[in-house]
Amino acid sequence: YEMAYAAISEHRNFDVTKLNKENLEKLKKLDAFNDDERDAKFRGILKELIAHNDMDDKNKKEFLKKFFTHNVEENDSAAISKLNNLDLNPGEITIELRVLYRQKLLSNLYKSKYNTSRVSQEDSLYTRQQFLNFHNELKNAINYWKEKGMLKIKYEEDTVKLIITAIGEDYYEENIYPF
Repeated sequence: YEMAYAAISEHRNFDVTKLNKENLEKLKKLDAFNDDERDAKFRGILKELIAHNDMDDKNKKEFLKKFFTHNVEENDSAAISKLNNLDLNPGEITIELRVLYRQKLLSNLYKSKYNTSRVSQEDSLYTRQQFLNFHNELKNAINYWKEKGMLKIKYEEDTVKLIITAIGEDYYEENIYPF
């Protein structure tokens, strides 16, 4: 748990494009090894995932040390807040956080489609005025997924509904859900 929590709290230092099924399978296989072998293999996987190519070996070693120091709780509360409240303007964000932000939007649409509660269904339904008043980051995320064919916007009288498409569902199930 401690190692996983450390990894999540340091998400901004990893290349999210390398968080794929191949590396997920490597991580799943770690349980088959004894503690020393598991730590060595985990360290190797983490080195491959580091986003900063300019990080020298000393800094990499120092950075990786925190993943093997147990019972230290860290979190990126700013990132957590921005990803859990898409309707709040996150201000300036990194490219890595923008990718996570867009993925969170698609994830919310997927979950609202398959969750039958009324509250969940209303998560993707807005008045026209609310929709027009979305902050720029949310508008950009919506337009990004719309251009990719992942979502569509349905206008009805005074409401606007965001709907995940079949392409969006496939993308979510293949690229976002497994992680």
